Amino acid sequence: MESSLISLRFEDFAKACKQESTGRLWRRVQLDTLFSIRGYDGNPIFYPLKIYVDKDNNIYVLDVHTPAVLKFSPRGSFLKKFGKGRGQGPGEFQSPIDFSVSFDGYIYVSDIATHLVTIFDPYGNVLKALRTDGIPGHIAGISKREFVVQRFGVGKMFQKYSVDGNLLSSFGEFFKEQYSYAIPIGVKMVSVDKEIYCAFVMGGYILAYDVNGALKYFCETIDRFPFPEMKVTQSREKDANVVSVTLDPNAPVSALDISVSDSLLYILAGTASKKEGGVVIDVYHKNNGRYLYSFKFSKMSDTEGVQSCVVSGEYIYTAEILKDGNTCVRKYKFKVYKD
Repeated sequence: MESSLISLRFEDFAKACKQESTGRLWRRVQLDTLFSIRGYDGNPIFYPLKIYVDKDNNIYVLDVHTPAVLKFSPRGSFLKKFGKGRGQGPGEFQSPIDFSVSFDGYIYVSDIATHLVTIFDPYGNVLKALRTDGIPGHIAGISKREFVVQRFGVGKMFQKYSVDGNLLSSFGEFFKEQYSYAIPIGVKMVSVDKEIYCAFVMGGYILAYDVNGALKYFCETIDRFPFPEMKVTQSREKDANVVSVTLDPNAPVSALDISVSDSLLYILAGTASKKEGGVVIDVYHKNNGRYLYSFKFSKMSDTEGVQSCVVSGEYIYTAEILKDGNTCVRKYKFKVYKD
C-alpha cells in the first residue's frame, strides 16, 4: 500500500481576484424569531439537510430521514411532499444529497446512492428519473427543461442536462489532480436568473457561471482558506488498483450554504461561525463577487448548530440541530445596520 499527500493547485485559471478588505467588516443586525417548524402532519422533521425559498416565500426542506422534499407555506403550514420515502422505485430515494427548485417550480433531487436525478412537477408528480454520467452531487435547476449538476469523479466538475437526459455541456476544470484521483471537491450551488453561483465547502473561493458554462468571475472569499491537503492511498485488491482519497478532517470550512437575494450573495461561514459561537453570514455583490460586509447573531438557546441558512428578502431561514437531538427549521426577520 502506497500513500502520499497532495495539495490542490488551480491549473486552468489565472489567480482568483483578491478582496480589498483584509478582514471582516462587521455590521449590526436586528433579528426577530417568527416561527419554528418541527414537523408536518404529526411527523417530525429529522435532519433537514437543505432549505430553499421560492419567489412566493414558500419554504422547501430536504428531509433526509423521510426522505423527501417538504413544502411549507410562508407561515409554516405544511403544503406538499415531493417523494415517496426510502426505496428504489419512482419518486423514492436512498441518499438524497441536494435539491433545487427552478424558477418555474420544478423540483430536482440528486441521490448519490442511486446515482439518479429525480424530477418533479410543481404538483408533486414524478416526471423522470435520470442517470447522469458519474455520481450526481449538488444540483441547480435552471428551468423545467434543463439543470446543472455537480459531478463527483474524474472529469469536469459540472454538467448541464436536458430533462430528456441529453448531456448538453460540461464545464469546470480546476485541478490536474482532480482527473487523476477523482477528488470529491464539495461545492454549494444556487441558480438565480439563469445564472449559477458556487462556493467551495473547504476552499475559500466563490465562482459564478452563466447557464452555458461561461465563467463570470472567480474570487477569493474573505476567509481565503486554502484547499485542504488530501491523503491519497493506492492499493491493489483482487487484481485491481484501488485509489482512495481522504480529506483532512481538521481543515477549515469556508461555506456551509449559499443563497442569493436581490443583488447580494450570502454565504453561511463554517469555521467563522464555530469560532464566534453563533451564526456568521458573509455578504458579497452577486455581480462581481466583491466582499461587502458580515453580520453575526447568536444561536437560540436550544440550538446546537445550524445546518443550512437561506436569506430571502428581509427574512433568514435556518435548519437547526437542537441540543436534545431533534431538528427544526426557523424563520427570522432581520435588518442590517451600517453603524
